[in-house]
Amino acid sequence: MKVYDLHDKEGRNFAFEIGNSFIDRSEVARIVKAIPGATLIKKPRTFSWVSEEEFCEWEINGVRFKAWEPFGDNSRYWIGPESAQSTPEIQMIKDAFLRHRPRFSGAKNARTLTREQVKLLRIANRVTEMANRLFQRTPFGAAE
Repeated sequence: MKVYDLHDKEGRNFAFEIGNSFIDRSEVARIVKAIPGATLIKKPRTFSWVSEEEFCEWEINGVRFKAWEPFGDNSRYWIGPESAQSTPEIQMIKDAFLRHRPRFSGAKNARTLTREQVKLLRIANRVTEMANRLFQRTPFGAAE
C-alpha cells in the first residue's frame, strides 16, 4: 500500500494519507482494531460515505486519532492524530497500514470479496451475457 507522509513545520511526520481505490472505510477500521493497544471509539456506519467525512476514531496510549475523507469524495483517506501534532504512535499506525495487503493486490493471503463486490461481479456477468446474446457473439475463449 502506498503511504503519503504529511509533515509539520519542523519536518516531523504527524499524519499520512492512503489511496482509497483498494481499501474501503470498514477495512480502515479493521486495520486499526488489529493494532496492539488501540481502542476503537467510532467505526464507519453503513453508507457513511454519504454523510460522514470523519468515519473512524481510535485511541492509543491516551492519544486520539481519526481517519477521514476530505470533502467526502477524495481519492485518499487522511489518517492522524486529532491534535494534528507529531506523536510517536503515528509510526505504529503507519506500519500497520504498510503491512496491509488490499484485496486484488495479488497477494497470496488476499481476503475474499465483499458481498457488494460479488453482487457487482454478478451484474457485470449478466450484462456481458446479455450483450453476447444481443450481438450474437461467443464469449471469449469459447469454441465457435
